[in-house]
Amino acid sequence: MENQLLNLQADKIEMVLAAHKASARVWGGRLTPRTVQFHLAPAAETKIAKLETLTEGIALFDPKAHSFDAFAHAAHLLFPIVREPAETLARIRRLVAEMERRETERSTRPQIVVVLDELADLLQTCGSELEAQIARLVQRGRSAGFSVIACTQKPAARIVGSLVKANFPVRLVGRVASADDARVAAGIGGTGAEKLAGRGDFLLVASGQVIRFQAAHLGAQSVALPTQAEADAPGFRARMMANLRRVK
Repeated sequence: MENQLLNLQADKIEMVLAAHKASARVWGGRLTPRTVQFHLAPAAETKIAKLETLTEGIALFDPKAHSFDAFAHAAHLLFPIVREPAETLARIRRLVAEMERRETERSTRPQIVVVLDELADLLQTCGSELEAQIARLVQRGRSAGFSVIACTQKPAARIVGSLVKANFPVRLVGRVASADDARVAAGIGGTGAEKLAGRGDFLLVASGQVIRFQAAHLGAQSVALPTQAEADAPGFRARMMANLRRVK
C-alpha cells in the first residue's frame, strides 16, 4: 500500500512538472522521519533553475469545511486540508518547528504558503496559543521561506486586533460593518472600508498606500486546478509520456 501511494505521488509530481513545461522523470519514493524523498531526472531541455522555482508547498486551514474543497487534490498540498481545531493547532506547531529548523540551517526551500480561512473563528476556538504560534510564523517566517495568508469576515478588535495590528503588512479589505472594524482590517484609520459597495469592491492597503479596486468573482465552477485542466486536455498524457521517454 505504501509503495502504491508513493508511486501515485510520483505520478502527480510528474504531471505538475509537465504542466509547467519542466518535464522530468520521478521515481524511487522513500519515507524519512521528516520528508518523502524521490529521485528526479529532468529532461534534456529542462533547466534546474526552473525546477527550483517550482519547489513549493501549500497548507490550507478551513474551519468551514468547504471553502477549499476545489483544492482538495492539489499536488502541492503538504497535508490534507485541515478542518478540526485540535488538528489546526497541531499542524501550526509543526510548521513553526519547521521554520525554526530552517532558521538554524539557513534554509528557505521549499517555499510554503499557509492559508488560514476564518481567522477569527480559529482564534476563538483554539485560544491564545494559536495566536502566538501564528504571530511567530508571520513575524519570522519570511526569511525561512514561509508566507501566511489569513482571511476573516469578522475583523473585530477584541478577537483579531492584537494579531493583525502589526503582523500583516499587506491587506485586502472588503466591506465591513463599522469604522472600528475598518480600522482593524486596514491597519489604519480613515479608509472608508465600511462604506464600500460590496460585490468585489475592495481596498488594497500596503506601504501606507490605499488603492480601491474591483475584484472579479470566481464561482466554484470557475475554479480549476491547472494540473487537472492540463490532465483533461486532449493529448496531454501522450505529450507527457513522450517527454518522459527522453530521460528513461
